[in-house]
Amino acid sequence: MKTLPIETPVKSESCRQMIESRVTACIAPDRYLLTSGRIARPAISCVVRPAVGDLVLAAAGGEDCHILHILAREEDKAAVICVPDARELRIEQENLTFIARQKIAIQSLHELEFACAGTLSQSALNQFVHVAEALVESFDQHFSRSRICTQEASEILKMHGAQVLLSAESDLRADAERITMG
Repeated sequence: MKTLPIETPVKSESCRQMIESRVTACIAPDRYLLTSGRIARPAISCVVRPAVGDLVLAAAGGEDCHILHILAREEDKAAVICVPDARELRIEQENLTFIARQKIAIQSLHELEFACAGTLSQSALNQFVHVAEALVESFDQHFSRSRICTQEASEILKMHGAQVLLSAESDLRADAERITMG
């Protein structure tokens, strides 16, 4: 059985130097100016996007410089997760939980899709749905239960079915300028 050495010697011309530096400017997407004067890009393993003022650990060799880690950041800055040179970010795990003390916002410039093979549950104190153009729902059965239910349309409100049943325990009222039945 062959044993591997603990350390592998590296030729000096390809040796990288580890430097600790601050990010002074973002000069292009994925290009950062460091206080050392070097222009660095994040390594693929550096998934938190650097920000101006961050203290970073970088590996420099020749003209090449990569930010390996963000060591420290000013307090009130948001952390952006971004994998350099990746078109898609997937998180795969048996269970996944997002917890925020204030707000979770999910945004997309084009499409947003939620899909599950089982049950989709929603629970909230209040729920507001704002749709600019059309809201289309399609299902086999729809059950809705509330203490008070109000439906209002500025032009036409239509109900149609093979059978339509209206029932009330005390009053059933129809109020209009003209009521046509039959």
